[in-house]
Amino acid sequence: MHRQHPKLFKTTPKIKKPKADNPFERVDQARLCKWMTERELLYFAVPNDGKRSHGMALRAHATGLKAGVPDLCIPMPRAPHHGLYIELKRLRGGVVSPEQQYWIDVLRSQGYRAEICKGYDAAIAVLEDYFK
Repeated sequence: MHRQHPKLFKTTPKIKKPKADNPFERVDQARLCKWMTERELLYFAVPNDGKRSHGMALRAHATGLKAGVPDLCIPMPRAPHHGLYIELKRLRGGVVSPEQQYWIDVLRSQGYRAEICKGYDAAIAVLEDYFK
């Protein structure tokens, strides 16, 4: 049997796991969705994350997908707001893009409550404050 030189083998890159005290945004978002479902809140997620091929990105853009729209929409008015939008970020390392800040500012100017939440606990605090 012929052996190949070890340097010729390509290794699979290791995916960094987040530390328990700084979970991935998608983990916090899943927990948050479960929390809202248990309380029978009306909500939906905006599928702005993820990588797409050029063709799929063009199709998504043509059908209304906009960069920077917050992750979650809770279309339940509570005076004085028309609804609540949440942009979820990791506790540490999450960066708000200019497009995300634009959407937060525009939504607020239109009478919505729009918040950037660093982590699950911050998002729960916003939701509890909104529905009190």
